[in-house]
Amino acid sequence: MHTSDQHKLLKSGFTIIRAGENQQGFGYNYFIKAKQGLRREWYQLESNFPSKAARDRRIKELLKNDKTVED
Repeated sequence: MHTSDQHKLLKSGFTIIRAGENQQGFGYNYFIKAKQGLRREWYQLESNFPSKAARDRRIKELLKNDKTVED
């Protein structure tokens, strides 16, 4: 999705989410990034999931909202 398309969605009241992960020491930190409303830059919406599967289940829950889309 291009940035201009994202801005159109944000103007219409949508939240855009994206899965993310960082390697930390001997493990990984799994998190969800988002853009919404006036916050047009990616920020961490939720973090410190114990596993990738836990993060993905949470994303699935968030996507039940009609105004949330995944990038």
